[in-house]
Amino acid sequence: MKRKLAWLFIAALPFAFITGCGENSNDSSSGEDISASDTEYTVSLTDQDYGNVTLGNYIGLSAKKTMVEVTEDDINTEIDNLLYDYIEYKKVDRPSAKDDYIQMSMSVSENGEVIDDYTEDGYEICLGNGEFGAEFDEKLTGVNTGDKLQFSIAYDADDEEAIYAGSTVDYDITVTEISEAIYPELTNEFLKDSLGYDSEEDMRKQVTETLEKDNEENSTLELQENLLQQIIDSSSFENYSDELYEVCSNDVTANYESYSQMFGYENVEDIYEVFGLSEEDIENEIMQQVYRSMTIHALIKEENISLSDEEYQDGVKRYAENYGYSSAEEMENDYGEDALREVLTEEKVLDFLVENAKVTEVPASAEDAEE
Repeated sequence: MKRKLAWLFIAALPFAFITGCGENSNDSSSGEDISASDTEYTVSLTDQDYGNVTLGNYIGLSAKKTMVEVTEDDINTEIDNLLYDYIEYKKVDRPSAKDDYIQMSMSVSENGEVIDDYTEDGYEICLGNGEFGAEFDEKLTGVNTGDKLQFSIAYDADDEEAIYAGSTVDYDITVTEISEAIYPELTNEFLKDSLGYDSEEDMRKQVTETLEKDNEENSTLELQENLLQQIIDSSSFENYSDELYEVCSNDVTANYESYSQMFGYENVEDIYEVFGLSEEDIENEIMQQVYRSMTIHALIKEENISLSDEEYQDGVKRYAENYGYSSAEEMENDYGEDALREVLTEEKVLDFLVENAKVTEVPASAEDAEE
């Protein structure tokens, strides 16, 4: 399965783009569509479209880089993910307990109006994962097949993990089945034939290395965006074109449309409501994208940053390997050379900012404590 490219993901607050605005063309010729949405548009931007930018200081900026250690829990969770397709499920005739899988007929209401109805197709949770919050899991602990439950939960508005954050919802549930997960025995034969590892020790070693690499990449990305935001905050912008605004607006809409599809909503407005976003919030995100794109473009011009053919080929090959493509050519077919060159050039800009910054490495725990 191909992973969506990092610059198409949405992050926090509630979600902020990692991508910049530029030439856009969603053209997926591979078997799986990995674009953020089905919206198709192509806009070629010129230097004039990026308007005028008076850059703030971008040399010697100070920023922290959060260093996240890989824990045993992280490793075990990743191994559980690797084993997911090999788990067998056994029905049990006993009260439910943590890590059991509970199938249920469920109706969810707010102020007497049904907002989610799983009475026909049913719904399954893994008890303890907190999909509907810790209190929900507590209510479903110790129940038996056939039990009927009715209860209400008031979710805190700042409970980002809860689907119904900020709402008081009523649950009407009938437990239809309880199963426990039976994991495969981690013999060397199973690990070799099914997962490609020589032994359990080899698996844990490789999983640890992958998680460490992911943590480093995420910490670096966070650092880069921190530095870039400092520059945006200290710069001034004017005379950008309607075309640039249109591209960035389409980017914002396309990403939220992706979330609408992911969560099964028909309209992007529905996901705006779920995230508690007003028209002003969306407009602020669009303008943040505009300023980000203008800043990147101005830095490229100011520092004469360019991408050689060798850097391009190496970069596309690296992206193809990281995101599950069989070849660089396949990735080029999906995104096009211009779009990939744009992303790789932006990567050089962000690397330049880090190289010329005063970076302090801090443990994740210390960073969290300061927040």
